[in-house]
Amino acid sequence: METYINLYISPTAHQRLSQAVRGFCVLSAYQTAYQIAYFFVYRLRNFFLRSFRLGRIFADQDAQSFAQYEIQSWQDLQASFHRSAQ
Repeated sequence: METYINLYISPTAHQRLSQAVRGFCVLSAYQTAYQIAYFFVYRLRNFFLRSFRLGRIFADQDAQSFAQYEIQSWQDLQASFHRSAQ
């Protein structure tokens, strides 16, 4: 046997309740959109930071190798001067 409870809600209460439910749905949609946007912005930020960090590492390695090349070429030049002087 099924029992039904007839619940009377006044029109103003029904309107307020539906507005509250609609507001909650909109708020949760905004919150979800914010979380998704925050996730992608965070990932993008980390990607660029990692890229710049790798760029700095490669630039440092290039500078070190160029300095080694300069030192080596200067030493070769000095050695050739010494050989020509003898």
